[in-house]
Amino acid sequence: MSFTSKKEKKRQNLMRGKRRKRQAELEGERGERTMKMKAGGGEEGEGEEEEEVIEEEVIEEEEEEEEEEEEKEKEEEEEEEEEEEEERKKERKKERKKERKKERKKERDEEWRCKLVLKGVLKDRKLKRRRLM
Repeated sequence: MSFTSKKEKKRQNLMRGKRRKRQAELEGERGERTMKMKAGGGEEGEGEEEEEVIEEEVIEEEEEEEEEEEEKEKEEEEEEEEEEEEERKKERKKERKKERKKERKKERDEEWRCKLVLKGVLKDRKLKRRRLM
């Protein structure tokens, strides 16, 4: 059992409907031609050639529409990829901002501790040595 996406199913149903509609139109045209041929006494070979030409035109139209559908799908996928890329950039930017904020906080805390050590409120030999050097 193969998996088909909702988009693909919709596209298939749409194409199936279009084919049925064209086929119905062809059937109507064929009916009109046969009526004309019977009334006008035309040759049967002419009608068959016209049917083949019309069928070829319908096939060409279907192929063109399928190509257009594929192009639209590709464009949609590209847009989705661009949106995802923008989202990733925003996430990275937020992460960098958080990291900078943490680093600034560490620096402020260290400076504050150093001040307290120098005043004699805190006793931390390592900080005092670092600060004095």
